[in-house]
Amino acid sequence: IPRPGYLIMAGDVVDGIDSYPGQEAELAITDVWEQYAVMQRELEKLPVDIQVIVLPGNHDDRVLMREVFAGDAQQAAQAGGSDSGICFSVAQGGWRLIGIDTHLPGQVAGRVEPAMLEWLAEELEQHASEPTILFQHHPPISVGSAWLDAIGLLDGEPYRELISSSPQVRAISCGHVHQEASGTLGTAVVLTVPSTSVQFTPISAIARVDSIPPGFRIFTLDDPADSVEVEAIGWSSRVVRLPA
Repeated sequence: IPRPGYLIMAGDVVDGIDSYPGQEAELAITDVWEQYAVMQRELEKLPVDIQVIVLPGNHDDRVLMREVFAGDAQQAAQAGGSDSGICFSVAQGGWRLIGIDTHLPGQVAGRVEPAMLEWLAEELEQHASEPTILFQHHPPISVGSAWLDAIGLLDGEPYRELISSSPQVRAISCGHVHQEASGTLGTAVVLTVPSTSVQFTPISAIARVDSIPPGFRIFTLDDPADSVEVEAIGWSSRVVRLPA
């Protein structure tokens, strides 16, 4: 595995509490702030040249995320956003990496709120010549499982229209569904990332736990200087499964 420049955690950084009935009985740490503190201590073990960026998912708490991660040098790239949303936009090797907040307080489903959509539109317009990968928690398309689609991205049409009119967006990387899936939105490839904990069985009408090991996704980005048109710049992605 090549050494990464960034580690991007696109939501559900911790378990949280009250995310589902009976959850607290399953938790080793029931204090959410301490859950974040434990995660932060683990992230501090990474080499300092790997920049860590976190985005919120439905299990997260924006206020606590900001409290725990705000002072870390590895979080410098997370400067964008406000208390109503955490986002980032960074340059990496001629590419643009953008993360948006789809967290909807008190809900399992997500939404790109108007202010976040406006911010994203401005970033895409400003960096239209840069090949771009978006990161977010909730997938913007169906993953083929009715129960997951029902708790996906709500009111997503304005977002989908923006992406469809932004050909520099080459890929959208998402979490939330605890499984590997793929699709398209406009000219962008939509990829979901396996959970680093329990996995869900793909293409299932109800929630079923899969026996497949946890995993993560790696992106490899070609040098834009090797291509004339932004839409032709190469990239690849693969899932790495942890040992069973």
